[in-house]
Amino acid sequence: MKALRTVRTRPARIGGRLTALAVLTTLMTVPAGGAHAAPAPAAPEVAADQTAPGPPTDVRWGVGPVHVLPSGEHRWTDSTVRWTAPADDGTPIVRVHWKLCRRWGGAIWPEFPAGVPAQCLTGSAGPEPFPLDESPIPVGAPPRACIGYVTTLMIWLEDAAGNVDLDPRNAGGTGFGATPLCGPPPPPPLPDPPVDLPEPPAAARAATALAVTTRVRAVRNGQRRRQRLTVAARTTARAASGKVRIRVTGRQGKRKLTRARTVTLAKGRARYTLTVPKGIRRLSVRADYAGSKTHAPSSRTTTVRIPRR
Repeated sequence: MKALRTVRTRPARIGGRLTALAVLTTLMTVPAGGAHAAPAPAAPEVAADQTAPGPPTDVRWGVGPVHVLPSGEHRWTDSTVRWTAPADDGTPIVRVHWKLCRRWGGAIWPEFPAGVPAQCLTGSAGPEPFPLDESPIPVGAPPRACIGYVTTLMIWLEDAAGNVDLDPRNAGGTGFGATPLCGPPPPPPLPDPPVDLPEPPAAARAATALAVTTRVRAVRNGQRRRQRLTVAARTTARAASGKVRIRVTGRQGKRKLTRARTVTLAKGRARYTLTVPKGIRRLSVRADYAGSKTHAPSSRTTTVRIPRR
């Protein structure tokens, strides 16, 4: 007698529901009379497959020359997704689930703020390699010109028993970054020019009045007598500093007189003395104080009569 083992696969119910593809192993006994004798069936052994396929490896997307559009999207000669299934002696692979995501920024644009969610599309296909287009992913308007994006693709395998594990750790995947043809990102903006702040207003200057006094006296120069005029300008504030310009003008017939001098104040006073030409009887005296950082300017005009000799 010989023992034979045959293996068949069929759906099986476990716990009242179809949960896996059962592997039925039937032991058969062959009598000594030969293979033409009727076999005697033995008790069957049943094993249930409830393990999801592992992640695929060597995931590839697109073959042949690639053309990059101005937007940064890729166009391959063949946009087929291919992979290598893991070694599995259980039920066959009948379906592939995929998730395609894109987001602005990425490793090639590290300055893009983190936390921006990716936009994704999901779908499924048969167990054979399938085409997948990159363009339908809606990522919205770019936050600025010439920014790049990153595209990632993950796939999961499902067997004939309906086993599939959609955990990202059980996925096979690939990805790439794309930079639009408009070139590198623009340089950062220049800093704003410094703002010229207005100068603080100057402190108010103290009002200063100017008083002018004159004195005429006769002097003798040898046989000649001359009259000398002394002009004294005085500010009402002794602390005033600066200069006073004293101007003396007069006219008598064809005789005229014009004298001027700038005198520095000393304790709020300035003095100027001059000789009056013979025949001039009336003079105009004007004193102008230019002012300083602490005192306001002022001026005063007076008339002087010159007595006869």
